[in-house]
Amino acid sequence: MPFPKQLQAFVSYSHSDYDLFREFLAQVKSLKNDGIIVDWHDGKISAGMNWDQTIRNELERAHLFIALTSAEFNDSRYIEGVEMKRAEERHKAGTCRLVPILLRSWKPPKRLADYQFLPKPLVAVASSKERADVWTKIVEQIEAIADEMIAGKWPEKAATRSVAAASANPLYRYLPYLCDWKPTIAKIEKGVQSASGQRMPGVIILIATLEDCYEQLISRIATRHLASALGVGPLQAEIKIFDWLETFDDEIHNALEAQRDWPLDKKLREGLTVLSAMELGDPWTANKEKLLSDFLRYWRSWGVLPGLRGLVAVVSIVVTQKTPDFVAKMEKLVQEEAHANVPAVVVEVPAIPSNFAASWPALPDVKKKCRSDAEQDMRAEILSFYPRLDEPLPMAELAPKLLELVQRYESEG
Repeated sequence: MPFPKQLQAFVSYSHSDYDLFREFLAQVKSLKNDGIIVDWHDGKISAGMNWDQTIRNELERAHLFIALTSAEFNDSRYIEGVEMKRAEERHKAGTCRLVPILLRSWKPPKRLADYQFLPKPLVAVASSKERADVWTKIVEQIEAIADEMIAGKWPEKAATRSVAAASANPLYRYLPYLCDWKPTIAKIEKGVQSASGQRMPGVIILIATLEDCYEQLISRIATRHLASALGVGPLQAEIKIFDWLETFDDEIHNALEAQRDWPLDKKLREGLTVLSAMELGDPWTANKEKLLSDFLRYWRSWGVLPGLRGLVAVVSIVVTQKTPDFVAKMEKLVQEEAHANVPAVVVEVPAIPSNFAASWPALPDVKKKCRSDAEQDMRAEILSFYPRLDEPLPMAELAPKLLELVQRYESEG
């Protein structure tokens, strides 16, 4: 893809490394002054803005993803499960270049071995005796990377998109709004309702792979289904991200911007609040299982929710491959640990067929994969994109049309 002469740079960092992050911003100001990059980071989120959605939007706009890495950076569930995940997808698709910088000494996971860390030669910024010189080298190397991209030298060649690359297209994140997931959603709606009939905090355990668009499923059910099922609609749902740590009680109250000793009607606003966290399921250790057990028992202390307030906690367990044994293991854990009056449900996120993202080649496939209530208008519009129904349309041509269409349908509910 052609890159503009001024690149959008998303800067990802751990707040534990805030001082080094500020040093980095000061160093790259010369690239901003020269019109080479425009930087974005979470410090630019204004009061009242949707924090999670703003970050996801900026991830899609970025041409450069600059990762200020350290052990603390790698320990953040949000950085790992949202920011890095999307950056790696877009890097593989050739739409955004991932540039990791070694802030502090740490051992990156094997999946990052193919990425060239800066600076070259490699040295941790924090431990360097000549830090100013190291920063200068990093800025020069970022400028060289930007020059390559603007000159069309990265990616090296426009390779034919594989199924994996096709799934990294921005369109992919909107597919849950098209897929027929009625049985899955019906299970979730039933699962979050207390047997006592009273409105209690609910827990959803999602089992998913990285390709399953589990974040978009959460968004879809929050805005369209959960509030109605819990009787707290039609007020808009609010999704808050919390870090999945042993101190999850603190993390939950931080996400809610609430004190632990506040009454529930002060902790929660009216309407539905969805708390979302992610855990990597490979490997699934005894410590992770204990943490999930503690989490399920924790909600017993919250009691009945007052007024028109609903609360659902979603833990997405991301695995390489979903297996019946692992799903059954999670279901058994929920049965053993969740209180009878605290509704909890385990859901295996349906896979999205990879060729759904790649081509949408003909009417029969569209019929099979579209929601029935979206068929009449949406399918007709989709099919109008194809000059011939028996010939796939190149993704580069199809994706912008589909994105515009799906965003319009999403905004209309």
